[in-house]
Amino acid sequence: MCQKSEQPESVHISTDVVFAVRDADGNDLLDPDTPGSFDEDDIDVLYFENGEYKPVYESHLDYPRKFYDHK
Repeated sequence: MCQKSEQPESVHISTDVVFAVRDADGNDLLDPDTPGSFDEDDIDVLYFENGEYKPVYESHLDYPRKFYDHK
């Protein structure tokens, strides 16, 4: 006999992380118009899973590194 589970098998949690990187003068180092800024290719997003860091890259997505500029 099959019984309906009272608790879901999985839970989807959506989160956003918003951060800024500025130099000592307050210049936005994530803005490509700022001299000396970081290029998107210089930034990696990593997930910590099962005791190790794994880089995020999914080539089929519009934002394969799962980040983008909200400006």
